[in-house]
Amino acid sequence: MIDVVLLAGRLLLLALLYLFLFAAIQTGIGLVAGQRKKGKGAWVITVLRGPGRHARISPAGDGAVVEDLSSTNGTVLNGVRITAPQQLRPGDTVDIGSVRLKVDRS
Repeated sequence: MIDVVLLAGRLLLLALLYLFLFAAIQTGIGLVAGQRKKGKGAWVITVLRGPGRHARISPAGDGAVVEDLSSTNGTVLNGVRITAPQQLRPGDTVDIGSVRLKVDRS
């Protein structure tokens, strides 16, 4: 009788272990798949050309803001020179002197 109870306990423990591993793997797969969604990741700013910088890009809420720091050549957002801080959107290009940045989401 005791052998039957021990066998049932071992089978129950094994079943619980498999359920735990299955749930852990599903959660891990969900986290990895969730990182690939566009628009949900961190901001990515890529330097496209040039060495110098005379502006500040800061996080602001769910996005980022570019601000000219009184540079000689100014800061240009999508071809327009900015005079006040401007909200950045995915796909924007920012020219800071001879530096060109592209804004996107990961």
